[in-house]
Amino acid sequence: NLGNLYVIADDRLIKVSPLDLATDVDDPVPPPPAFTHALEPNRPNPFNPLTVIDFTVPGDRGRGVRAKLEVLDIQGRLVRTLVEGVVGAGEGSATWDGRNDAGDPVASGTYFVKFEAGGVEKTRKITLVR
Repeated sequence: NLGNLYVIADDRLIKVSPLDLATDVDDPVPPPPAFTHALEPNRPNPFNPLTVIDFTVPGDRGRGVRAKLEVLDIQGRLVRTLVEGVVGAGEGSATWDGRNDAGDPVASGTYFVKFEAGGVEKTRKITLVR
């Protein structure tokens, strides 16, 4: 705070507000918010028979990132692989129909969706109700 701002109006000196001036041209500018990996809540949850799982992968739009989206049972065993391979940066989604990798319907219950991309891992709990 270097002082006050004064304005002359109607032959009067009026104090308007304290005056803050930048004293250095190298004042840091905060960076924009980071574009990070995201695993959104599935919708609907609980679900029957289908649910949609949205995810976000950061990076250059022209470059791909290895990613994997899996459904695991309550004991951490693989039930279904929904996405595996190189995906482009940005938003993506996958649909799970409540079936395992063999195509068989799985039981009602709690499952976990695990998303891995670019060395980052995110997990969410989902519920299937038959």
